[in-house]
Amino acid sequence: KRIGLFELEICKNHFSMRVIKTNIEKSMLYSSPFV
Repeated sequence: KRIGLFELEICKNHFSMRVIKTNIEKSMLYSSPFV
């Protein structure tokens, strides 16, 4: 099934994008002067 593999790839990309976004938000939080 080629479609299933393609969907899995999209899920992987979406997940890594979410992780990157979370990491950016965390680093912004930590580098903010209010902490």
